[in-house]
Amino acid sequence: MAKDPGQAKGDKWVPLGEASEAAGVSVSALRKWYGKGVIKSRLDKDRRGQRRLVNLLEVLAYAGIGEPDNAAEVATATGPDETLTKALAPLMAELVALTDRLASAQQERADAEVEARVSKHEAEQLREKVAALEDEIAQARRRWWRRGSTE
Repeated sequence: MAKDPGQAKGDKWVPLGEASEAAGVSVSALRKWYGKGVIKSRLDKDRRGQRRLVNLLEVLAYAGIGEPDNAAEVATATGPDETLTKALAPLMAELVALTDRLASAQQERADAEVEARVSKHEAEQLREKVAALEDEIAQARRRWWRRGSTE
């Protein structure tokens, strides 16, 4: 790879695939980022033709993995909306987790309500059975000649 004369010391220019793996983002995300000017990129010629290279430090910084020396420059390039989006990302992740917990709690509550209705029904059936058995016991305690009467 040929170095640009204006390239700063310590800059590491890597192909999109390598930057994608290092930052844990898709290649298409990297293309969007350099298309918007968020990260620097350049075309490099090698034996297979041209390929796109990106500055790994900037990619890692924008992905939230590392901080480059030019962090202020990167923040300025992202603009207020993208900087705000990046700052809100952890809050959005927490919101998703809380939403999942809420859905789980609602499901548990619905299951408990169903279980409570089933238990009430079973309790009513047991009460009816106890009443029937008490009637049978009362009938059995009567003298044999009065068992058929309703006195």
